[in-house]
Amino acid sequence: LEDKAAELRVECLLALVERRAPRFLETAIDLLFDPVAAARGGAARAIAGAARPEAPLLLRMKAQMGDESSEVMGEVFSGIVALPDTDIEFLGRFLDGPDASVAGEAAFALAESRQQEAVGLILARWQRAPHGAMSTTFLTALALCRHDEAVDALCEIAATQELEVAKQAMSALQQTPNTARVTQVLGKKLRDCMQAERVRYFEERFAQ
Repeated sequence: LEDKAAELRVECLLALVERRAPRFLETAIDLLFDPVAAARGGAARAIAGAARPEAPLLLRMKAQMGDESSEVMGEVFSGIVALPDTDIEFLGRFLDGPDASVAGEAAFALAESRQQEAVGLILARWQRAPHGAMSTTFLTALALCRHDEAVDALCEIAATQELEVAKQAMSALQQTPNTARVTQVLGKKLRDCMQAERVRYFEERFAQ
């Protein structure tokens, strides 16, 4: 029943968006702090979809205040990147946060933006802790950026880092649609590689 009620509150907010009702702002703020996580996440989606002048400030405020649910934070971050003239560096601040789940949500939202600046932010964060618990998350987010720069960086990691990290990078590269570039760039880097297991791992995943 609680979930149904939360859905109804989100639907009411969406109706206000469609009607461009003057009460949208106060209702949106109330819903951002609703006791039910699904309602808070729905509010973030509705605010981003409304594309009103207040939307960036509302979502940035919620991001700064945080939320006990990493999924809600993910909706907030996704809402921010969906807005025009997104401040990518603002989201980059959350990559170093103490909550690994929130940092991961920020990384995937940055990847979702498809902006080249996001590649640099995610790569720099991975480089600060290449053997950390979040390594796989950041490498996967890097692949999802879908930029040649990201693919090339992952190929360099796969060719030069220790084997376990290299495997993480190659697994991440499977997420990119540009497998032809992976085969070309990483295949060339590994051509003279003397590490049979590294080459075999690559061939198992990218052999034509």
